[in-house]
Amino acid sequence: MMLHQDGSKHEWVPGKLWDLIVTMDDATSKHYSMFFVEEEGTQSSFQGVNEVIAKHGLFASFYSDRGSHYWNTPEAGGKWTRRILLNLVVP
Repeated sequence: MMLHQDGSKHEWVPGKLWDLIVTMDDATSKHYSMFFVEEEGTQSSFQGVNEVIAKHGLFASFYSDRGSHYWNTPEAGGKWTRRILLNLVVP
């Protein structure tokens, strides 16, 4: 299973601006985790991954957009480097 995770800020409810965090299977588009947060970030990324592992076990690979909680881009528009975000320990 290759997971894709992304967040989308929108006024999902009138007067409330939230990010919807979705973690899904890349091949089937099956949604494994979806929830609202005030701001997409490291905590919400871990929450989505944790929910997938708890219900479905470990996945084979993971990809996302170029959010700063996943990638380090020292200079705007410059080359990016991978951060080690998902160093997971599963009991």
